Amino acid sequence: MMYLISYDISLSSVRTRVAKELLKAGLERIQYSVFAGDLTDAERLRMESKIQKLTAKATDFSVLLLPLHHDMLSGLGEISSYPLDWAYLKGEKKILIL
Repeated sequence: MMYLISYDISLSSVRTRVAKELLKAGLERIQYSVFAGDLTDAERLRMESKIQKLTAKATDFSVLLLPLHHDMLSGLGEISSYPLDWAYLKGEKKILIL
């Protein structure tokens, strides 16, 4: 399942570690604090567990894991100076073109 994951974490050290874990899991950074990509149910559970451990010492934070069905992305609107390769993010192609 494709997920859109965003966070608002005030503590820089925790924010950096969470971002690194999301990248390590194969998610693509689509904005500074927003990531997208496919995760299996097991991968999502592992990611939630890692994020809970990383944010244990933080007092002011929020992390949102939003499941996106692939057919929902057909109506996606984007306004950006660097458009994202949604076909790549949806798994429709294997090469990311920048």
